[in-house]
Amino acid sequence: MRAAVLTVFDAYMTMEVKPPGYHLLFTLLVLAVSLEDAWSATLRNFLAYTLFDDLAYLWAAIPLGYSVDPYTWYRYQLGLLGWEKWWDADFFVKIPVYSWLMGLTVYARLTALLALWLREKRLQNFVDNAFRAYTFPR
Repeated sequence: MRAAVLTVFDAYMTMEVKPPGYHLLFTLLVLAVSLEDAWSATLRNFLAYTLFDDLAYLWAAIPLGYSVDPYTWYRYQLGLLGWEKWWDADFFVKIPVYSWLMGLTVYARLTALLALWLREKRLQNFVDNAFRAYTFPR
């Protein structure tokens, strides 16, 4: 639910308001919403929220008047349009966002999320096995 609210907020801010330095402010907002007690949970939430935002942004922006073919949109998001540039990220310094760069960040976040998930599974298996090793039959 948080990811969907962040995506609608992002679409509104970038389509209607466009404040300077917005992408830096949005990154800090997503980080604040992602905070958990464990660093790995915070990182997992941050990666998942930003990935959801990049892949679902189109569906939040369409009601605000953004029109692009979804097929072309996802080709851009997944890096299949190469050096084509649709927008600049505004961190008070404009950074051109080419399709290949967008795709690279999408695949990097997917890989990081998978690595975090595998780490948590391995840690859980270790705890489960350690617990079983120190229990006695009744």
